[in-house]
Amino acid sequence: MTNIINLTDYKKNKALKDWHDNAIKNVNVDIMTFRAILDKCPNMDSYYYHVILGMLVAKQTITLKEVAEWYSDINMDDISITSLRDSIEKDIKKSKVASTL
Repeated sequence: MTNIINLTDYKKNKALKDWHDNAIKNVNVDIMTFRAILDKCPNMDSYYYHVILGMLVAKQTITLKEVAEWYSDINMDDISITSLRDSIEKDIKKSKVASTL
């Protein structure tokens, strides 16, 4: 597996460390702002990216559950953590491609 936690590389990679520190400091911002921070990760294959991605999925899941409590058309049984994560990653890849055009 390529996503091995390597603290030495983390300490050497200032861009990744700065991004991770910023993401952790801003964990309580709204979902769209947190998503924008996730989009700026310098290494989307890193363990740290996936940790922050997990935090975003958790924020979205909590919000979705709160909305589903009062909106009966949302069927929580049809929604999985994997589908939320895959949707986020797909959107991030699209936005990266669009920004290079």
